[in-house]
Amino acid sequence: MKFFAITPETFAAKDVDHSLNFICRKKVGFLYIRFNMHTEHLQPVLKKIISKDIMPLVPYNRYETYKDLPVGLHIRTSDQDVAFTKQVPPAAVITASSHDAETAVRLLNQNVDYVFISPVFKPLSKQADTRNLLSRSCIQLLVKEYGERIVLLGGMSEEGIAQLENELNNDFSVAGVTMFFGNHP
Repeated sequence: MKFFAITPETFAAKDVDHSLNFICRKKVGFLYIRFNMHTEHLQPVLKKIISKDIMPLVPYNRYETYKDLPVGLHIRTSDQDVAFTKQVPPAAVITASSHDAETAVRLLNQNVDYVFISPVFKPLSKQADTRNLLSRSCIQLLVKEYGERIVLLGGMSEEGIAQLENELNNDFSVAGVTMFFGNHP
């Protein structure tokens, strides 16, 4: 199982810096930086993340700025036409978001390494989210076919992960905001 932490949208460089030791203890391998920040503030933070053996992921529309660093790129749902109609630049890792199995499979059969698929449980970081939860049968088919390349997202907690491990009997990965940046020192 691989762990992908996703920064809260309101995070600044100092917030990421203060959180690094905590997410290292949680064995996070990837950190998706989804906030807006000035380039000069993000560059040193990305280098520090990399020094902790965590792969930073930056949004597709900001990737060109940091492509000389060993960073991955993340294709948000709003940018998926890039994955299907344009050449995605080479990156250390390419991830993408999806909210349905058909799109997830299509992305995985393109040049995407991991697909974040949600919501699995009611999202803890988006209280107003009213989307239907993915069915367990859909999740089961995806993880059976793609294993850890499927990154389950939405309401993740230690208890939820344990429940999914019992139900799915296959490898999968997990992404979260609250479980990595919620209540910690």
